[in-house]
Amino acid sequence: MALLLMMVGIFMLGGCDSGEKVVDKVTAKLPNIIFILADDLGYADLGCYGHPYAKTPAIDRLAEEGTRFTQFYATGITCSPSRTGFMTGLFPARFQKYPGDFGFGDRTTITDLLKERGYRTGHFGKWDMGPTTEGVYGIDQYAAGSGKKRIPLDGIPGCSMKRSSL
Repeated sequence: MALLLMMVGIFMLGGCDSGEKVVDKVTAKLPNIIFILADDLGYADLGCYGHPYAKTPAIDRLAEEGTRFTQFYATGITCSPSRTGFMTGLFPARFQKYPGDFGFGDRTTITDLLKERGYRTGHFGKWDMGPTTEGVYGIDQYAAGSGKKRIPLDGIPGCSMKRSSL
């Protein structure tokens, strides 16, 4: 299965500074989690997984400094079913209505669970998880755009989203 070299969904968990000086001891020990979901990006399409000529230095550095996964199961061949599986842990066919249009209902999501553990969560990129974007699924920060509409990530309060120097 091939994945399109366009990042369409980035979930950043715990990586943004709230600006508050007081950090509770549990939250201070939580590791940062960045999950990148990209449509049509194949396993070996990144330098860190052995691509012979693709230049992906920022992602390669994340892989070098963090945890790199070598086995993963996608619950669908298109974007919304893949997001449904990642967010809920459920096979998309278990939903009576298409989650891309109707959302996940009252089902618990990974971002709900992480928020309960003290993470600040965010979603940046393509949505495809229902009609509502604000205040759902335990997501604190949200910025998305599709087609010709682009939303700059550097305008997100509390986050420093500057380009890597790599």
